[in-house]
Amino acid sequence: MKKTISAMLSLCLCCSFLLVGNANAISSDLGNCLEIDLIAGEVKSAYVPDVNATGSNLVSGVEQAERALTRAVAIQVQTATYKDEAVTITGDVNGTSFAVSGEFCSVSDNENVVVFNATDKMGNFNVAYCAVERDIHDSGLYFKSITDGNTQSTDTVTKLYLQDKMATNTRDFTIIEILGNKFPEISQESISALPANHQLNLFWYAKIFAPVEKGVEEGTATTRAGNPNFTLLGYWYYNPYGMWYKHYVRYEQSCDIRDVTRNQTSSASANIKVTQKWVEAQNPNDSSSNTSMLSLSDIDITYKTMKYTAVQTQMALGQVKTAFSISTKFNYGIKLALDGLTIAPSMIVNITHGQDNCSTGTVYKPHTNTDGNYWRAAQASLPHGSGKLANVNHYFNVQWTYGAYTNSTYSDDAVIVFDYVIDNELDYTESQHRTDTRTIRVNIT
Repeated sequence: MKKTISAMLSLCLCCSFLLVGNANAISSDLGNCLEIDLIAGEVKSAYVPDVNATGSNLVSGVEQAERALTRAVAIQVQTATYKDEAVTITGDVNGTSFAVSGEFCSVSDNENVVVFNATDKMGNFNVAYCAVERDIHDSGLYFKSITDGNTQSTDTVTKLYLQDKMATNTRDFTIIEILGNKFPEISQESISALPANHQLNLFWYAKIFAPVEKGVEEGTATTRAGNPNFTLLGYWYYNPYGMWYKHYVRYEQSCDIRDVTRNQTSSASANIKVTQKWVEAQNPNDSSSNTSMLSLSDIDITYKTMKYTAVQTQMALGQVKTAFSISTKFNYGIKLALDGLTIAPSMIVNITHGQDNCSTGTVYKPHTNTDGNYWRAAQASLPHGSGKLANVNHYFNVQWTYGAYTNSTYSDDAVIVFDYVIDNELDYTESQHRTDTRTIRVNIT
């Protein structure tokens, strides 16, 4: 028992005294507009100070009566209503008022979670999360006892998670969970109009907390005509308030360098493509079958030729997410390395700036190869500000022509290097750098 009390003291969770406005469910038909009072049952709240970087001490399932007090914090919810696909919640935390409102911006796969892009009009709080959820036995709840003995009459919960802008420690959270019996009806037109990445709004924890684990798994390479293809799986795991969430991005790297005839030209290409994204969660309402917040950015693809060969042209194509839209037209950076023709690829270390930007689909001729100097390596870059591979089927493809400058047959390894970052679309301070070097056997015939 002493150990239990000590553990709870270490969390420094402050109990909240709750004052609730109208606790009766009210719904009225105002023309075609249905107004719902989201308060139909118990309203639970807690003030949680000093939440750590991963959110592991924002522990759920511990009732306020069981918590040791460090200071009394009064949390009042005055109104919580839904109308015209928008939500409004008012109240105060220890006398500091909030007036939260926002419009519908996302829905979960199973349509049990409706998220709102809410802000505090008073300017006192950041809204970490605002949503209404049903089938709450399948939801991740801070107050787990909400579902204990719960009946279908109150099978909806409104979640409002706030961060105090005025506090000296912005890691202090106000958690409010409101039981209700009416779930907002969102039109199919509004759902169909959502952007492709709207479910990012579901992953509120990934905006605030760091993952507890991240990594990349590489599958067995497959070959086609001697050229390798690689499937990789990036994963980040989160564990806020005692729940686990696993974000995944699966992507492919392919290389294709064709053999070349003596004193002739041939082709080479490399491609990186996102093929699948999903989220596995402890609770079904928090899972997603088609998106996660992981994306690929800061991509450099470099082709290093083998001896007696050199790059003649380079072109890039792709579909990426830019700052404003999904686009197949974007600029990419070019870098080239100039070396003597017989130097081995492993000795090419100096990549020098060539043309800064080149439009996709435009062939760039780096050098005529007529003066004894040859471009032994060529790189195409998709810098952070230019675009990223954020959605399934986004890709970055680079194509080269290269020439063989010898009268003899020869076989050796050419190299293609994929250098990139797996990042969090919601928090750019969290990223994972990776370099994958692929070798391909090439023949001069």
